Amino acid sequence: MIPKVRFGRTGLQVTRLALGGFPFGAVNKARGWDPFTPDGRRQALATVHAAVDAGITIIDTAPAYGNGNSESIIGQATRGRRDDFTLMAKVAHREMTPQRIAASVEESIKRLQTDVIDVIQFHGGMYSDAEVDRILNGGLVDALDGLRDRGLVRFVGFTVEEPWTARPLIASGRFDCAQICYNLIYQSAARHVLNDTREAHMGVSIMRPMTSGILQRIGMLPATSMRWP
Repeated sequence: MIPKVRFGRTGLQVTRLALGGFPFGAVNKARGWDPFTPDGRRQALATVHAAVDAGITIIDTAPAYGNGNSESIIGQATRGRRDDFTLMAKVAHREMTPQRIAASVEESIKRLQTDVIDVIQFHGGMYSDAEVDRILNGGLVDALDGLRDRGLVRFVGFTVEEPWTARPLIASGRFDCAQICYNLIYQSAARHVLNDTREAHMGVSIMRPMTSGILQRIGMLPATSMRWP
């Protein structure tokens, strides 16, 4: 059985392992992977089935993953099994209005074939001061709160590649959770951000825990190619 933990102040009980939906929206020609083909879609559906059958209770995706293809696959694969897992999805914030944010989430809900998204997250890499201001004071996080009031989402969060840029979002108290880049290579989150989220009782999920394959590729290189000059 996969161990479960409480996901911060959300109170959600989730497994320590999650299924990320990015590969269901991305083509990798070098590895012969294409989720847009019938065979690729069958493999993607089987992967989701296998993850849920194995007891993984958190699935993460985004409309940007293949222009909705990842969401479509997850929605099809989990039809009738929605109570078996926590669903995390995303919405863009750059060049978005509150109205467009609401419309985007509603479209994701349709593709995911669900009535509610458990955790909706602003999809971010790094946040400039201007972007933080627009999110907090320009009606964008208010739009997510409005969706929560309508029962379409349950909790609100954000994702971030450069963790320190999200410290003002954490300090605002407006977010229940954060998805943060953190691994053996990239550990800047440990300097301040993980302490910030802990003090705010926020749930934390980790993106790129396996370094997006960097360490694995290094391990496959011949020893001569790994020597320093």
